[in-house]
Amino acid sequence: MKKWKLVFLLLLVTMAVRIREKGLRMTFLLNRAVKDDSQKASLLLDSLLPKELLVELKTGQLRVAYEYFDMSLLYADIAGFTAYAAQVDAEDVMRMLIKLFAAFDAATAELGVYKVHTIGDAYVVVNQPKSGKQSKDDIYVNLRSVIEMGLRMLVAIKLNAETDKGSDTKLGMRIGIHVGNFVAGVIGLRALRFDMWGPDVLAAN
Repeated sequence: MKKWKLVFLLLLVTMAVRIREKGLRMTFLLNRAVKDDSQKASLLLDSLLPKELLVELKTGQLRVAYEYFDMSLLYADIAGFTAYAAQVDAEDVMRMLIKLFAAFDAATAELGVYKVHTIGDAYVVVNQPKSGKQSKDDIYVNLRSVIEMGLRMLVAIKLNAETDKGSDTKLGMRIGIHVGNFVAGVIGLRALRFDMWGPDVLAAN
């Protein structure tokens, strides 16, 4: 009888150890999944807002509006896009835009400029927003980065034309660059969006 009690006790201990190990393993996997999701959410947020505003958002100090001076703005859209879209399937249009804008996104990351938004075939960029007055050196460096962004766009659209044989329409880029001032802020509560207003924004566009 004592022998059976001992066997039964050993079985209980073994089961308890296995249950504990399984629980620890599940806890580890859940924590890792939460950490991965948190990192993905952080990366997504980093891409949505300028660095300066991200800091204030995370500390609960986000203001209604910010003034920016001597900023380099770039507005670009695809010349020939309407005719192109009329000749090819909508899926092919999306495929082209995804490929082209991915090249643009890579250039913004490399050059340290900020993508404000895309609207249809339009792509809007400014130098990394930093409120307050800027030095002449900063203005010059920022303008060079935005001009380089425009040049990268021209290269990307040329490469696209060489590989995309689905349409007779030759695509190009219309690019406007301007240095000026604007007021900007974060619009929305759930779908956050950084947007800017002012006469110089209209001039760039």
